[in-house]
Amino acid sequence: KPAAAPFLAALRRAGVQRPTPASWCHVGDDLINDVRAAKRLGAWSVWLARESGTEGQPASSPDDAAASSYWFSTMGEEEREARRKEAEAALGAADVTIADIRDLPEALSPASRRRGRECPIPGR
Repeated sequence: KPAAAPFLAALRRAGVQRPTPASWCHVGDDLINDVRAAKRLGAWSVWLARESGTEGQPASSPDDAAASSYWFSTMGEEEREARRKEAEAALGAADVTIADIRDLPEALSPASRRRGRECPIPGR
């Protein structure tokens, strides 16, 4: 990720030969590598936007940890700034945002809508 190949391989493994925007949902914690990348392939996306340091863990993604050295330890200042700008540009790309994985069933329910798009998962 963010290349298409990992997403397409996972879809093929799940039995989806010809993914369409209405046939799959991607849940991820990284705005760039998960949400925006999946949206480019037509997915209905859920961003798991955990807070930095939740339960003693580092932030879920470099996008949440801009001030932290945990994710950016190998990046130069220019690279960090580019990543911050890219993450800011990706804000709002997800169809729904959740703070805890336990919120996923509700996010996938028919009542969960954003920009008029209902979750495409059958039976939800």
